[in-house]
Amino acid sequence: MAHFGTFDSPAILGAALAWWFLSATSGYNFSKLIGWVILAMLAMDILITDGLRALVRGKLLTGIIGSMAGAASMVANAAGPIFGIYLLQMGLSKSGFIGTRSWFFLLVNIAKLPFAIGLGITTSQSLALNPYYLPIILLGALLGKQLVSCINLKLFKILIHAAVLAAATRLILG
Repeated sequence: MAHFGTFDSPAILGAALAWWFLSATSGYNFSKLIGWVILAMLAMDILITDGLRALVRGKLLTGIIGSMAGAASMVANAAGPIFGIYLLQMGLSKSGFIGTRSWFFLLVNIAKLPFAIGLGITTSQSLALNPYYLPIILLGALLGKQLVSCINLKLFKILIHAAVLAAATRLILG
């Protein structure tokens, strides 16, 4: 949670700008563009040197990535891979990665809810389904905590890269 404060304002700004852009444009599918951006970030993460890694931890890039994550979340619900790559670059522990990511997306999704309702993406019917999923979410959190404790950091990073690649491929191919 300590790492979250640097992302919240840029992410909310990115979501608000994406909402404005979506309301001003109609019918354009940004998924492929976001997929290619994610692939570029994945390549950067794999190829980056330790010297460049230190630059990634700066406040300017943090703000840019936070804004991108907020915008991608609003436009294609695809901020996970962007934010995941960034958190890998920060060198967080497994628990730091998961905790920061969980709090970030909880707060960003709450903040973007009025925008999603305004665009008709979220409806009262879809919100009414949320309580039914709560037991499954809690079970997943408990099982996930057990599973993560069994995985070493190197395998954890490989799994994150594989999930990012799968997400980007899905966005590009539709």
